Amino acid sequence: CGQMSEREHLAVDSLNTLAHEAAYRSLDEAMGYVDEVLGTYGASNYTDGMHEAWLIRGDVYGMKMDYDSARVCYQKVLSESNNDLICGMADVDMMSVCLMLSLSKEFYDYRNDALERFTNVEDELADMTEHQERLWNTAQAEYHFVSLNYFLKMRQDEGMMEEYNWLEEHQSMYEADSTQLAAFLFLRSLFSMKEVPDAEEETQRNLTRLLSLGRSHGYDYFEASALNSLASAMLSGAEMRPSRRVFVSEL
Repeated sequence: CGQMSEREHLAVDSLNTLAHEAAYRSLDEAMGYVDEVLGTYGASNYTDGMHEAWLIRGDVYGMKMDYDSARVCYQKVLSESNNDLICGMADVDMMSVCLMLSLSKEFYDYRNDALERFTNVEDELADMTEHQERLWNTAQAEYHFVSLNYFLKMRQDEGMMEEYNWLEEHQSMYEADSTQLAAFLFLRSLFSMKEVPDAEEETQRNLTRLLSLGRSHGYDYFEASALNSLASAMLSGAEMRPSRRVFVSEL
């Protein structure tokens, strides 16, 4: 009982990938894929696939700002799984919750746990499946996204620079994932307001790219964030290139 065929194994990975990709487009769609995984295959022995689905369920709750429910999902994974990659992803998700709830000590506890687990995972990289490699890349990028967001919030310049430089140097790791690329462009626009030469021009460039990416992929959250940031800049007296004005007006 609970044995899973290779076809079913691939189906679970595919559904989890679809849920991840749908999260910034439609929370209901993302949760539908998660429910299909847990409802159809929940009794199987593919525990990593089930735990990945629970992490995505927690992400959906987190995007709904239901952080208590999100924590339940992440803690379920941490209490049941012995997979360092999956648990490291759960640690990063808990870092995000702690960031939103201003729990600095807990943020660093989970950050240290994630770093320790990821160090263990590095020894297994050569044996990873294609799906596991995608999870690894996602987990690495998310770790640095959340860390940069934290250091931006806490105004810790050294930490900001370290995380920003890592993300700049490792774009190839996540640029094929449109949701992570959008997250990077948004964080980059916040960072460039303070640290990059010609900050205003750099910020507008990143926000315009984010606006285009959000519109083309149906990511309403990122599209709205880009529009709001561009509008705020204009209200503060920033000048926008005529070509960008035309681009925004034609969307």
